[in-house]
Amino acid sequence: MVNQVELRQIARAFLHVLNREGINSNRDVVGKLGSNYRVGGGLEDFVSICERPSNSGTTAYVLDYIQKDRGIPIEIRINNQLNYGEFIIKCSSMHEGYDRFGEDDSENIFQSKVIKPDDNKPLDFYLARNELIELSKLQMSPAPKKN
Repeated sequence: MVNQVELRQIARAFLHVLNREGINSNRDVVGKLGSNYRVGGGLEDFVSICERPSNSGTTAYVLDYIQKDRGIPIEIRINNQLNYGEFIIKCSSMHEGYDRFGEDDSENIFQSKVIKPDDNKPLDFYLARNELIELSKLQMSPAPKKN
């Protein structure tokens, strides 16, 4: 199970890889397609960047944070042809602004959030990056008070 603290740490590690590898725009993502980057710090986690089929016969750039024994807790999808991005997370609790679409055997809730640019501008990676920054700042829900 991926809890809120772990999800925040994963988001920070994901951002660290993006910063280290200079991935700041769609152009940077395209230049890194087919690449895998180890997170480092003694972790076996890595970030994978690829292109996969998407909606309506289009393709999307996909950036996955992959953990060896836990799968993909964070996935970023950028579909330039349909001008939207999607953020997919799995965590033991729901997050504001995300829609639930399933769960796994470890009781993680699969959640997604669609990212659209303002004013019909082309979607750029910075919007997805900003969402990752927000996840890295997740505040813990207060513990229930004991009677």
